[in-house]
Amino acid sequence: MVRSRGGGSLRDRFLYLTMVQGMSKKKTIVATGRRMAELMYTVLRNKTLYEPRPWGGLGSQSAPSGMAAQRVRA
Repeated sequence: MVRSRGGGSLRDRFLYLTMVQGMSKKKTIVATGRRMAELMYTVLRNKTLYEPRPWGGLGSQSAPSGMAAQRVRA
């Protein structure tokens, strides 16, 4: 595993859960760790390479409209 300067989609998800959803940082760290473990398990199970994809989150077309509005207000 390699650390990246930008943080990637897991960092985006962490910031979303803490800032927008109001989840505590401890719970968010556990949720992010679980997500990372699920990704690693899937890669190992399928014997494929990891292909990082952007999370989508607040500014994407796939995000619900209320999420984008919350980002503008924050």
